[in-house]
Amino acid sequence: MIAIVTLITIFPSCVPSAQSTVALVNNYADDPGHLLTAKSAPADMKFRQLEIVFKIRDQKALDKLLAELSDPSSPEYGHSLTSNEFDRRFYPTPAERLTVVQWLENNGFTFLDEGSNFIKFIGTVSQVRHAFGVEIYTSADGRYFGNTADPEIPASLAPFIAFVMGLNNLSASYVGFLANPPGQNSVGFDVAEPEDRPAPDARDGRLAVPEVR
Repeated sequence: MIAIVTLITIFPSCVPSAQSTVALVNNYADDPGHLLTAKSAPADMKFRQLEIVFKIRDQKALDKLLAELSDPSSPEYGHSLTSNEFDRRFYPTPAERLTVVQWLENNGFTFLDEGSNFIKFIGTVSQVRHAFGVEIYTSADGRYFGNTADPEIPASLAPFIAFVMGLNNLSASYVGFLANPPGQNSVGFDVAEPEDRPAPDARDGRLAVPEVR
């Protein structure tokens, strides 16, 4: 025992440290009033769908490009980018997206689909609590669900992730419900585009992420 204590004292890096996290600011319901007297959702409650929305990788470069494309005096005036060129320059790379998928699967989530600016997945309330560090509440009448605090993600993923959709059905952006019909145990939501979400990309640039084992 003395030898172990001495080793830890001499080599503190041997002691595992908690992974640093970053909060996704304002990633919760606009008006959580329905949840003020709510109860915690059952741990095994399943979300029908969750979605990570990616950040533009270089917003300043994109703003500059858009200005040049509309400036008659610019050499870039009138030019356009193909969908592949846009994805390559301004969205996370396939390898970066795969890193996010692996993190999700390591936390027990099931991958559904992905595109240049999103990843869709499903999981339980317990998995959301563990991975994103937030409690999920349900209203007394069972109609509403959601988090009342900012979810957190590993700092290493913060450069890529802008928003997590589907954690609540209270925002004006979400038209959803807490569904628990006989024999089922899931929360579901139908999504309208939130105002603070990046505009949907009309290009069909969805790529298949390799299955992660």
